[in-house]
Amino acid sequence: MMAIRIVWPAASALAAALCIGAPLCAKDDSAPRATAQQASYKAWPVDKRAIYDAWPQAQRTYYWTLSPDEQAGYWRLTDDQRALVFGLTPEKRAAAWRFILAQARGGAAVPAPDVLDGEDETALGG
Repeated sequence: MMAIRIVWPAASALAAALCIGAPLCAKDDSAPRATAQQASYKAWPVDKRAIYDAWPQAQRTYYWTLSPDEQAGYWRLTDDQRALVFGLTPEKRAAAWRFILAQARGGAAVPAPDVLDGEDETALGG
């Protein structure tokens, strides 16, 4: 899967051509870009921002697509568990989130059959 890098603000074709290979033209992609996302990010403790910044760019982008409950759950996962969930197909991600959120609520866990394609269900805490 190839990650797409979006430079904010979008540069003109000429500016992009001039910046090819020029390290001074590179933008820092580590922080979220939308105003609400920036406000949330800036409100986090430094250690939480460092953890977020260490995630691969695609996972940082994915994080902002999650519901508030899923975002809270994402922080409870280990790096390996986050990578596992991120690597699932959209349908399997939805099933994994039902499983994760049911566990987080302390209720009866929703079964996770076939979600992990033969992976150990304990990888998600089941």
